[in-house]
Amino acid sequence: MEELTAKVCVLGGGPAGYTAAIRAAQLGASVVLVEKDDLGGTCLNRGCIPTKALLKSAEVYSLLGQAGEYGVPAELSARSPEPELLLARKDTIVQQLRAGVELLLKKNAVTICRGTGTVLPGPAVEVLHSGEEKTLVRCEKLILAAGSAPLLPPIPGLEQEGVMTSDEAIATAAVPKSIVIIGGGVIGLEFAAFYRAMSNAAFWFNSPHILIAKGVDHPFFHSYGQNYTTFGGKNTDSLRLAGSLFVGRPSRAGQYPKTFESQHGAEIWFNY
Repeated sequence: MEELTAKVCVLGGGPAGYTAAIRAAQLGASVVLVEKDDLGGTCLNRGCIPTKALLKSAEVYSLLGQAGEYGVPAELSARSPEPELLLARKDTIVQQLRAGVELLLKKNAVTICRGTGTVLPGPAVEVLHSGEEKTLVRCEKLILAAGSAPLLPPIPGLEQEGVMTSDEAIATAAVPKSIVIIGGGVIGLEFAAFYRAMSNAAFWFNSPHILIAKGVDHPFFHSYGQNYTTFGGKNTDSLRLAGSLFVGRPSRAGQYPKTFESQHGAEIWFNY
């Protein structure tokens, strides 16, 4: 097993991890950064950055619908979006920024160790690479910046076809004809605005007892919700969905109401 020694080891290469690694290196520490996936974390690869790229495309497409008002040939407004090109533009932006993060780390002499890290006493981190090879990183200080992943709520029916988390949604070029978005947070609203602009049929399901994140500025959500309605979105607390899925609020005891049966087909995306 290969061994590395550093003053600081950072577990996680997202916005918290790579900025901590760069700053520690700038202050004179030897630094190893451990990352099992792409540098940049959720924000750069599956969150903030790619959603903003898609929203810009949605803004441009929406403006085409008003082309005649700007003296531009009105036939432009009749064109349909090309999902593959939307995805390609988003991926190009993400790849460029990811390469920038890696360049910054290398310029600051941060050693990048790719693989899945396990914290050991010492402190130390055992890194499992692809191919079952391992590296042991011994350090004086360990910074945990392991990031996050989508959380699936305890809702019956999540195994049904057509249910996505934000990770799957950001990776697909398909723009559904209809979609139900469960989650009134930032990610839910961004996808609602994008799908509504591109397909003219998105619903935003907002159940504040479940879905509004703690510590979030509620006036911000109010303002965002008002802006979202300019796309023609619908905000509701009850929807009839395909199959037998729970949609509703839990009781004070944490129990969920009965599921709804529906004959209306819809793709369903949960953002919890």
